[in-house]
Amino acid sequence: MKRKTILSIVMSLCAFACVAEEPTVRVWTGAGGDGLASTAENWLPSGKPASGEAIVLDARGNGYPLRWDAAMKGVSPAGWTQDGLHGVGYLRDGLRQ
Repeated sequence: MKRKTILSIVMSLCAFACVAEEPTVRVWTGAGGDGLASTAENWLPSGKPASGEAIVLDARGNGYPLRWDAAMKGVSPAGWTQDGLHGVGYLRDGLRQ
């Protein structure tokens, strides 16, 4: 009986671990037209990035500068990948990066 209980607990923990969700990945497009990271329409899928989400800057955002504006204060992406984006990015307070 004790063995079945332990096996049941282990299987439940494994099942719980297997359903862990991957973070949302937001890709910069700049399609919102204002260059602000806080504008939902500048991202695919549409929505302002949240802490724990992954950010991708690729060729889809070329020609659209990205400004990580004050409305994004406190947001900490899980990851930040830049691959193929050419242009200027601004972090808080207009600091060039």
